[in-house]
Amino acid sequence: MTLKDKYTTISEVATELKVTRQTVSRWLRDGKIETEQVGREKLINRKSLERFLEKKVKEIVGKYKFGEL
Repeated sequence: MTLKDKYTTISEVATELKVTRQTVSRWLRDGKIETEQVGREKLINRKSLERFLEKKVKEIVGKYKFGEL
């Protein structure tokens, strides 16, 4: 498994999710997604990102089911 398979960058996540880099940075600062410092760059653990997204989807679906949206 290569480094690219295990990690992604803030910019790549922002582009994929169609959010700003600031939004991704806030999620990181709030501890919602795990990162590792590699040189001068923070890399995002893909498995941590997947867990975060699964949790967000469950929150949205739950709100939809109960008529909160």
